Amino acid sequence: MRRHGVWKDAFARRWKVDELLVDEDTLERAAFYLHATLDDFRTVHDLSRCDTLASVAVRHGVECATIKSSNNLFSDQSLHCRSKVYIPIQDESQLFDTKVKLVRVAELKRYLLLVVEPAASGTRPTQQNAKDVAPRRTPDSKSRLELLAETMHRSMRVDLDTCRYYLLNNRQDLARAMGECQEDADWETKEERDGLR
Repeated sequence: MRRHGVWKDAFARRWKVDELLVDEDTLERAAFYLHATLDDFRTVHDLSRCDTLASVAVRHGVECATIKSSNNLFSDQSLHCRSKVYIPIQDESQLFDTKVKLVRVAELKRYLLLVVEPAASGTRPTQQNAKDVAPRRTPDSKSRLELLAETMHRSMRVDLDTCRYYLLNNRQDLARAMGECQEDADWETKEERDGLR
């Protein structure tokens, strides 16, 4: 058992996390944490009824395909069969000063390292690792608008300027913007059909 304490400490130093939380049963069966890569770390997103794959992807700054592949989802609608999804960590700096728990996720049939306690907002990197930390990019409203416009463009096959127009009209609410755009497209189609008769 002593060696597991040494391994846990080495893991915490390697990834700059506060602590690795794990029960002894899991520890014996899943020594993969010794060779963990960034792909093994996830955060948990609890789903609500109004969440879509696109909204979760935008909120966490990842691609829809990444969420689908890392959660064994075969379609966008299969998201609604789950109560939570696991979002891959994109950068090592997201792990600094957090608590990580090693768990077996039944839906995915594998072990994952879940960030269970994020770093305090006032936490700063120490002098030793300050140069290793990449500056964190905070999304501003323009980059959020562009990301939403690209998502809407891919989903509805509408040009980007039209997407930006509907998003700005609806305070960057993707679902409402897409709904309004679809209503207008349906109205135009109906008017064209009525005009031809």
